[in-house]
Amino acid sequence: MRYLTHVFRRTGNALIVLVGLSIVIFLISRVLPGDPARMALGPYATEEQVRHLRSEMGLDRPLVVQYVRYVSNLLRGDFGKSLVSERNVRLDLEAHLPATAELIVVTTLWIVLLGIPLGALSAVKKDTWIDHAIKAFTFTAVVTPGFIVGIAFQLLFGYGLDWLPVTGRLSPGVLPPERVTGFLLVDSALARDWPLFRDALIHILLPSLALSFAGMGQTIRITRSSMLDVENRDFIQVVRSYGVPERLVMFKYMLKPAFIPTLQVIGLTFASLFGNAFLIENVFSWPGMAKYGVTALLKKDLNALIGVVLVIGTAFLVVNLVVDVLMGFLDPRLRLKGAAR
Repeated sequence: MRYLTHVFRRTGNALIVLVGLSIVIFLISRVLPGDPARMALGPYATEEQVRHLRSEMGLDRPLVVQYVRYVSNLLRGDFGKSLVSERNVRLDLEAHLPATAELIVVTTLWIVLLGIPLGALSAVKKDTWIDHAIKAFTFTAVVTPGFIVGIAFQLLFGYGLDWLPVTGRLSPGVLPPERVTGFLLVDSALARDWPLFRDALIHILLPSLALSFAGMGQTIRITRSSMLDVENRDFIQVVRSYGVPERLVMFKYMLKPAFIPTLQVIGLTFASLFGNAFLIENVFSWPGMAKYGVTALLKKDLNALIGVVLVIGTAFLVVNLVVDVLMGFLDPRLRLKGAAR
C-alpha cells in the first residue's frame, strides 16, 4: 500500500511539473524577438498577408486564450502546423524522434554495459594501476565534450582506419526496412534482414559511443564510490568471515546495494541525452530532432519549437518518474520517508 502511495505521489508531481513546463515554454516562445508570421511569409509579404496569417495562427488573441487553445489541441494530438514543413508538427516529430530515440537507447546500453563493470572493477582493484587507469579515463570522459569525442572518432575510425562510416543511419542507396517502430535495428531484425541490420549497426556505433562518454564516466565514478562505501559495512565483513568467494561478495552483496545511486545517475543521464544529442547528431549528420529543432528555433516556428521542447521535457519527466518508482521498489526507505511526511 505504501508503495502504491509512493507511485501515485510521484506521478502527481510529474503531471504538475509537466503543466508548469508547458506554461513556461509557451510564454518563452511568445517573447522571442521577431514576428513569426513575418518570418514565415518573408520580407516581401504585405501587411495584410501578415495580419491574415497572425489571425490564422491565433497570435492576435490574448496569451491566455492562445495557451488554452494550444493545450486543448495537444490533448487531441494536434501540435499545430509547422511554418517550415507546412504540415502538422506531430507528423514531423514522428518522422524525426525515432532516430534520436534509437541513438539514445544504444548510448544508454554502452553506459550500462561498460560503465557499471568498469566502476565495479575499479572498486575491487582500489589503488592499483587498473584503478588509476580507470579513474584517468573517467576524468577524461567527463570533461571532454561529446562533439570533440565524435570528431576524434570520425578522424580515427572513419577517415584514418576506414573501419566505420561517419554519417547517416544507412549507407547510400540502402533502403530502410518497413517501418514498425522507427528503430532501424529493431525493424531490420523483425524483417530478418541481417545485412541491413549490420549496416544500421555499424552506422550507430560511433555516434552512440561518442555520446556515451560523459554518462559512462559518471556511472563509473558513482559505481566505484558506492561499492567502496558498501564495502565498509559490517554485513560485508560478516559475509567474508564465512568464507564466501570474493567474486560472489562483489556481485551479490556489494554491487546490488551499490546499484541504487548508480540507477539514479543512469536515469538522469538517459533523460538528459535527449538534449545533449543535438551536437552529436549534427557532427554525424544523424537525421534526428537536432536539425528540426534548430531550424524551428532560427525560423521562429512556434508550434515546432514548443513541440520539440515538450517532447524533450516530457521524456525527462517520464524517465525520472520511472527511476523514482524503481528506486522506491529497490530501497524501501524512500517510500517510508515519503509516507512519514
